[in-house]
Amino acid sequence: MSDEIIQGLEAQLENLATAFRGMLEWKWDGRFKTALAEFETDKKNEVLGILGQFLTTTWESSSIKDAPDAVVQVKKNLGGLMPGQMLFVSDVANGALVYCTW
Repeated sequence: MSDEIIQGLEAQLENLATAFRGMLEWKWDGRFKTALAEFETDKKNEVLGILGQFLTTTWESSSIKDAPDAVVQVKKNLGGLMPGQMLFVSDVANGALVYCTW
């Protein structure tokens, strides 16, 4: 992966971290080797709004079959999407993306 792509991903993550400052508690999820964020349930709508602002495409179990290869690979790595679960993704840049499952 090129330095330019990595820098773009890092910038997206920094913007997300800034938007979520003070709202989320971060942990490491060893099962999926990814960050896990927890928040108070009364912040649900605010969290969804921020996700929609930064991760502009949302996939569900019924629509993900039409997703780009990079998104399908994320789904496979997570063991699939359950009905009602959502996968928020950034724009795919050369197969790299920022994502969040809900």
